Amino acid sequence: MLCGMYCYAPISYALVVEPGFGAGMEYTDNAALTPDDEHQDLIGIGYISAKVQETTGSVIGTASTALTYNHYTQNTFDDEYNFDLSASGTWEMLRDRFIWQLQDYFTQRPINSLGPNTPVNIQDTNTFSFGPNIRFAFPNQQKLNVRALYRNFYYENSDTDNQQYALQAFWLNQKYRALDIGLDGDVTRVVYDQEQRYPSYTINNLHLVLSSQRVRSNYITLNLGATFIDRGTS
Repeated sequence: MLCGMYCYAPISYALVVEPGFGAGMEYTDNAALTPDDEHQDLIGIGYISAKVQETTGSVIGTASTALTYNHYTQNTFDDEYNFDLSASGTWEMLRDRFIWQLQDYFTQRPINSLGPNTPVNIQDTNTFSFGPNIRFAFPNQQKLNVRALYRNFYYENSDTDNQQYALQAFWLNQKYRALDIGLDGDVTRVVYDQEQRYPSYTINNLHLVLSSQRVRSNYITLNLGATFIDRGTS
């Protein structure tokens, strides 16, 4: 999807590529991070990475990747490869009015967040989001921002994969020179792949926003609102 955005954007690009690599050794007297039956190990580490940035024109994007190789010389664990890939991009179809946004993050995270950070407790995860952001400007210092968003969450060793469909709106009125009044609301539908085990639900948020900026004081924001969760499956 990010490649498609680059292909169809009409503006010329200024592309920046940043490679990286490294190597090292790490000694540990408890490779498995266990309270007993500890094992010493010497770990050889290799690292390679790359980052690509597009910073001009109607398309702005960043993609980065890293591959880490760990060799356990005492065979505490099998050789381990850790891979990360992240990409984000925006396409400004109409200047300051209509923007497409995309993000994708692939990483390897602990299966059990409370467990040790060892190779046997690592799983592939991916988070993807995509949608438009639309901005409206009205007389009398009023602004309206509407955003539709699709998210997809994948976990390799879990059945909690889910998709989310969100609609967000934020209205702001500069009532006085140093006081802004606004309304911030969103509706998010969460749909699990395994609906038999995890029923879908809807989250509704609505907040009144008061913000103030004075010459000799910090920016102050106050949010007053409520969150409602509808657990009906229909």
